[in-house]
Amino acid sequence: MRESNKIKVLFLVVYSEGMEIKDEEYGVCSIVSFLRKNGYTVMLLGDYEEQIGYRKIDEFKPDIIGLPVYLMSKDAVYRVCSLLKKLYNVPICVGGYFPTYYEKEMMEETSSIDISIRGEGELTWLRILKKIEQNESLKDVSGITYRTENGIMVNKEQEELVDINELPFIARDLLRDNEMIVATIASSRGCTRKCSFCCADSFWPKWRGKSAEAFVDEIEYIVNEYNVDLFNIIDTSFEDPGSNYKRVMSIAQEIVNRDLKIGYHIDLRTTFHKKIDKELISILKKSGLIGVMFGIEAANEADLKIYNKAATVEDNEKAVELFKENGFHVTPGFINFNPYSTFDGLRKNIEFLEKYGFNSAFCRLRSSVRLNRGTKLFEKIEADRLLKDGAYDDPYRYNFVDSRISVLIEFIRNFYDEHNVKNNYSFGRIDAYTNEHLMFIEYYKHRFSSECDNGAFKVIQMHEQQIREILSEINTRNSKWFKLLLNQAEELWSEEAAISIMNTFFDTKHMVSMANLLDKIKIKLYYDLSKIDSKYERYFKVHKTRRVIDKLL
Repeated sequence: MRESNKIKVLFLVVYSEGMEIKDEEYGVCSIVSFLRKNGYTVMLLGDYEEQIGYRKIDEFKPDIIGLPVYLMSKDAVYRVCSLLKKLYNVPICVGGYFPTYYEKEMMEETSSIDISIRGEGELTWLRILKKIEQNESLKDVSGITYRTENGIMVNKEQEELVDINELPFIARDLLRDNEMIVATIASSRGCTRKCSFCCADSFWPKWRGKSAEAFVDEIEYIVNEYNVDLFNIIDTSFEDPGSNYKRVMSIAQEIVNRDLKIGYHIDLRTTFHKKIDKELISILKKSGLIGVMFGIEAANEADLKIYNKAATVEDNEKAVELFKENGFHVTPGFINFNPYSTFDGLRKNIEFLEKYGFNSAFCRLRSSVRLNRGTKLFEKIEADRLLKDGAYDDPYRYNFVDSRISVLIEFIRNFYDEHNVKNNYSFGRIDAYTNEHLMFIEYYKHRFSSECDNGAFKVIQMHEQQIREILSEINTRNSKWFKLLLNQAEELWSEEAAISIMNTFFDTKHMVSMANLLDKIKIKLYYDLSKIDSKYERYFKVHKTRRVIDKLL
């Protein structure tokens, strides 16, 4: 029961244009369950800015409101915070990666934010609430920046990290309310590596992992309670910690021992290939592993050194080939451009991406390193005087050592942004087929095979062949225009010639027709499977605002 003196807390996840409500907000959901365990009444809502349920908020009457902030959602969050402050006049607290490193700038931009949390939030939120309940100052709460009558105060860093084995299962309100078909889950926090572009090691200063039993307990609970059997495991790198993979084996074996029929996706380093053996591959497959994102980032040694990657180009190739050969869907984490990019390095990148079919996703071709304060790469760019003047939240606020490459990436970005928006986000839809949809296909194949449903398995095989043929053509087209633009930029850039290359080899109308064809093929798959057995329809449900497919069945 809630103690009568406990204040009520609202957590609101605001989605902005370009964001999809398909993943749970893991950090917020963990804080929610932790506060509920400590006796607080907590409401968790998540929706697009225009669809926020203010009537529910009115009925709840919160005493304090918390919101996560991303660069993409920042402006929408500001608008919502301003309205919330006018409506309820209660403290508003933000958190997440972005506020952790830019809290002062944010609080100077909007007076609606009262508190900003740096790093993980469970213990910090609990301390904030206790101080507010006791009407005491926040000056002794570590890990926060807060507003007072005398200005913005920055407290010292967090001194204590939560024991994640003692945390309750995260709140699944968003999973339930938005009828998601994929649950987000984590077996650890932190990272044992220090990639130069990543702030994970400063956000979580120490790696901490759950026991295999505790982690699989949560998976089993979700399967039984929510009838969800697809999982996105968001560990920074699933093989951590150490040089052996006993923990990976233990988790996979625990899933098998409990006979859980699930599918899951993980992130790995490509050096994983050096120690993995046939036994571990077998148990991973049997446990339901369907997809892997490898932190490849580059296909040339110079960039790998800049990114402080432990893997070599050879490691990247061997890992991709090993996992593809064993039937896992492979997605590369990739950063094509950085301020130190060379034409030689970019050519090696594009050859690698084309070889493995990764160029069908436009996002990889235009990907550039994003500035993150708190990272070694940010410090290097700043020390090398490559930082541009401009907005603090511009992730590409840097010059290139070779100015010709700056012209190239600006052209590609502008072309993509203009034509993608004009054409119903067709290029982004193609990216989704390359990344997410192919992973779902692996899950369907795994599921139908284990259930010995030959009819459904044949349908999914035929569908996969059609999808891969289209993506293969797009992979070739994208590789062609990128190489031609690369040559153009290196020799003598001409905007007119660049546009001609894109009109000839990219061909926006053709790409749009490919995106539409992929959509039709997917709808046909759903229709064919629903005719085999209506039980398969549950796999095709998407968020309530995007149920076009359900209506077409």
